[in-house]
Amino acid sequence: MTLGDRKLAQKIKTLRMEKKISQQELDRMCEFTISTIAKIENQKRKVLALELSKIASHLGVSSSIFFEEEGLMASCDELLVVRALRHISFENYQILVSHLESDLYFKAKAEKQETKKKIKKLVVDLNRLRVQDLRPKAI
Repeated sequence: MTLGDRKLAQKIKTLRMEKKISQQELDRMCEFTISTIAKIENQKRKVLALELSKIASHLGVSSSIFFEEEGLMASCDELLVVRALRHISFENYQILVSHLESDLYFKAKAEKQETKKKIKKLVVDLNRLRVQDLRPKAI
């Protein structure tokens, strides 16, 4: 976990506690699997852009509140990409994902073993996205 990830996890926890909402309640409100919020807050996993958007919505804050601190701007860009994906046709979405999948596959060939594993996992995930329409829906 990066420093930005840790700050983001702490910010989510602080806002949730200020609103007097339990982790389980927020999981339910956001339609997450059980203990997703706990894992995020305890830095056992990273929060995805779509999840962050849902969390902000259910905590009654703007998503931008999570990016006020230095080191969190990359996540803001990711959130903009997620929002943009909602507005393209599934056919164009499949083309985009296919290109990303292909680029990552060839990039993995030139990388070290550890990086190759991470890239190959991304390729598998992208393939799953291309097969089904798993784009984030409007919140």
